[in-house]
Amino acid sequence: KSETDLGIFWKDGKFYPSGSKLLDNKLIVDVLDWLEGFPEEKKDFEKALKAHLEQRDNDVIGDCYNCIEGIVRKILKNTKVLDNNKEELVTKLGFSKEWKSFIINFIKYANEYKRHASDARHKANPDESEAFIYLTGLITRICIKKK
Repeated sequence: KSETDLGIFWKDGKFYPSGSKLLDNKLIVDVLDWLEGFPEEKKDFEKALKAHLEQRDNDVIGDCYNCIEGIVRKILKNTKVLDNNKEELVTKLGFSKEWKSFIINFIKYANEYKRHASDARHKANPDESEAFIYLTGLITRICIKKK
């Protein structure tokens, strides 16, 4: 009940980082509700939010990747890594070639921080990690809606 923005909000007994109120409601709060049927993936998304709050931006990317990978595995009913599921995912979602390119680049970017992490990668910054959280929320919404 602070009179000033503290950069956090409270949901279900936990603090989460806040950004844009509209985006937070649609791409974080709603996503946490949608993920009720995906408990492990919800944990990954919560870990990403905590990492963002703690300014561990590279961890945000990896945890978001894990969230999407788990959702996609459940939707496609397999255990492939996200990179190996991208073609089937894009087909299942009915995306255009432009969105296919977008999804492939999302996966490629995330792979730099998770699956194929190297010291040569650039360090993610708070704006990038926040954007990646919102993007993860959008992709989560699309995947669950299509499920």
